[in-house]
Amino acid sequence: MKMTGTPYSMEDFSLGDNPALRPEVVEAAIQLKYKEQFIGRNLLGLNPVKTSNISTIKEEASKGEVIWLSEKGGLPLMDTAFLKGTRRVEAYGAKFEVTREEQEEGHSDEVKVKIANLTHAISSFEDARIFSEILGSSSLNSIEATLPWDVVSGESAGNPIKDLQRSRSAVKTATVANRIPDTLVISEETFGYLTGYDFMKNTLYNTHSGGFINTAKIPPLMNMQVIICDAVDPDDDGQALALKAKEIGLWEERWKLETWNKTGKELDKPLIAFEYNALAKGDANIKHAELGCLITDLYTA
Repeated sequence: MKMTGTPYSMEDFSLGDNPALRPEVVEAAIQLKYKEQFIGRNLLGLNPVKTSNISTIKEEASKGEVIWLSEKGGLPLMDTAFLKGTRRVEAYGAKFEVTREEQEEGHSDEVKVKIANLTHAISSFEDARIFSEILGSSSLNSIEATLPWDVVSGESAGNPIKDLQRSRSAVKTATVANRIPDTLVISEETFGYLTGYDFMKNTLYNTHSGGFINTAKIPPLMNMQVIICDAVDPDDDGQALALKAKEIGLWEERWKLETWNKTGKELDKPLIAFEYNALAKGDANIKHAELGCLITDLYTA
């Protein structure tokens, strides 16, 4: 077969020797690893948007109630006020380089680490945005722990179950439809304290196939799925968040994660084989922060 166009060089062939390090494979791996690391994104609904300016709507307390009707009476008006505004969605991303040595000698494990670091950095950035928006909302419910959770025995021992029930009641009271949280977000440190309680030990060390020891999946507490994410307590103050997932807010997505590569030749970097770029555009829009309750004072002062 006759070849046309620019002839291939030995360098072109050497950069593509390892199938696992072909650019299209690396970019696909970035996309897969990125989605695997969703935490905050999984707690929100998804709303693709067509412009970079998104509308924000904050719901205030509803007015009116259902009453008995007389023969001359009419239906009472149920009314809710909404505060409307706009906000601009900004782009964010990161990149990494694969050296010619890594590419030509097939150092796929090193490239996997770079992929993991890149996608973790991007997903952590998104988590920080999401929880910053939730925790900063004026309509978020809040309660103080009955006693600190870092004390697991004695008269001063915490009572996580009681506090979780109080958080559920706070959300139920604050919402007209009596919504109840279905998700509890805690930090790694808080989870460590919870494992000291007998009720958690009995559940975590359950030897059945669904137990934590076999699956590494934390069992539900008070009918709430438990998720570990340090972004919920960025300053390690000792706080946890109970919320109604998918309903508390939306992830407004302008651009899905985009990936592309450049060669070292294009960058005028002779020791670089490829540079991989990842870019996205989106932000959290927390419309119903009243569907969440922050539990504070979990640690001894």
